[in-house]
Order: sequence, then C-alpha cells, then structure tokens
Amino acid sequence: MAFQKGNIKLEGNIGDLNFYKRGDEYHVRQKASKKSKNEISNLAARSKENAQEFGRVSSFAKNLRYAFHNATGQHYELFYESSNLNRLVKRLNLILKADEINERGKRNILPANLMLLKNFSFNKNSSLKDSLLLPVSIDYNKNQGNVSTTISNFNPEFHLDIPKETSSFMVHLAVFKINDQNMDFAVQYTHSELLSVHQPLPSINLTCQIDELIETESMLLAFGISLYKDTAGYPVPQLSPNLNCFDMIAFFQ
Repeated sequence: MAFQKGNIKLEGNIGDLNFYKRGDEYHVRQKASKKSKNEISNLAARSKENAQEFGRVSSFAKNLRYAFHNATGQHYELFYESSNLNRLVKRLNLILKADEINERGKRNILPANLMLLKNFSFNKNSSLKDSLLLPVSIDYNKNQGNVSTTISNFNPEFHLDIPKETSSFMVHLAVFKINDQNMDFAVQYTHSELLSVHQPLPSINLTCQIDELIETESMLLAFGISLYKDTAGYPVPQLSPNLNCFDMIAFFQ
C-alpha cells in the first residue's frame, strides 16, 4: 500500500490502480487480479492438504503436552512458558515436512524423524545446554527395563549458570514412550530431592522403569533443572522470571 504525498487527490480506479481516501489521507493500491476457476480449484486443494497436515501436527503436539502435564503433575508449572505450544508445533511441522515417503497432504510425523525433536526446549527463556555446563550420561538397560541419567563430579557453583539468589535446585527426568502406529504417549517421570547449590556431589542419578521397547515403539528422553530460592526460610520455586529448563536430550527407536 502506498501513500499519496502530492497535491493531486484522487479517488477511483486508473488501470490496475485503486485510489481511495481513509480518514484525511489518500492511498493507492493495486487491484487484486482475478483468479481463474482452475487457479481457485488448485488453491482449495492446497489449503485442504495444509489443513490435513496441520491437523496431524496439532494432534501430536496436544498428545505430547497432555502426557507431559499428566505425568509431572504440580511440577508442570515449573516449566510452563506461553510460547511452548507454538514453538512445538513449528518444530513438529518441520519434522512432518521431513517425510520423504508420503506425498504432500498425506505426509506424517514418521517415528524415525522424531530424533529431530532432540534439543527442543520446553522453556524458550532457558535451555539445558546454557544452564548445565556438564554432560548428562544416558543409559538404556533393556535387560533391567530402565533408563537412567547421570551427572558426574558435579559442583553446582561451577557447573550451573543460574541466578545468584538461587539456593537449591532439583533435577527432573521424563521418558516418553511412543506408540508409532497411533502416536499415543506413555510417560514415566521422576525427580531428585532438593539439592543445595553450595554442596558438591560425586554424582546425580535418576532412573525410570520402563518396559522393553517393541518394534512399533519409540522413546524420547527429556531432562530438566528447576531452581529455588529461600524466602522466609523456605525454598520457593523461581517462576518469575522462569529460568527452569527442560529439554529433549535423546531418542531411541
């Protein structure tokens, strides 16, 4: 849209330009070209394809977030961040587009492509890689039916990049088991006790019991850290600003 700056004040059409007045200002815009029936038909088909694919992405995102919320209970608010859903849908849409098997409109979130969810942060304001300056070791023991994470030789004062007023923290582990056929989720969740930021630890270990993965199942692991500060002698979650992190860290198929 353009603005008229000259003294000539026009209203009406000249060629493919439309001159009009809005309030005390005069504007000009190009008239929209008419589309043929064939073009309209093609646009309708493309819109239908987009809607079908968006529906699959939205359904997957809804199921994942519901399973996560249901498993973590009251701890869910520790990691809640308003843009979470939009960012998750955006990432899942890219994963859907990675489907090279099905044609447009029928593309889906393929189990093998779920590895692209790795490093997704549930909280845009804080990611695990920027908060925890040590690697998290992961062990999936099929024989014992468990998944465990370990942080070794951990000194929180050196290995956590967190606000100075933080007095304690908690680590969290969630295991998302996914049915590749209907994309249903089963989530196992555990967390540590409150740990002092001033106390070095030989290791921190979290373990979730799971059934062995079968051929039609995949598994995502998410690991997080929640922060607390002392208020009137009690540890209170730091929710404003919310710098708690919870990220997807591994994928098994």
